[in-house]
Amino acid sequence: MSLQITDISETGAKAKNHVEGTKNTLYSYNTKVAEYDTKTKEMQVFGYHSATTGRHINAFFKLFGLPTQTKAELFKNFNL
Repeated sequence: MSLQITDISETGAKAKNHVEGTKNTLYSYNTKVAEYDTKTKEMQVFGYHSATTGRHINAFFKLFGLPTQTKAELFKNFNL
């Protein structure tokens, strides 16, 4: 299984999706902030560091057809 790294286009290449098998990991400015498994459909968010991170997380959600969330929703839904 090889690692593929792609830019998330709407972030101006500041956020990257690291894909290895079914696991997609979002890195925002080299910080791991979220992970999505395309097989289990499970999303995890590890941190909300700034409004920019929030925009990156929502761009990541959009990649998988998931609804975007406000800061309050992210904190509630992912126990941040």
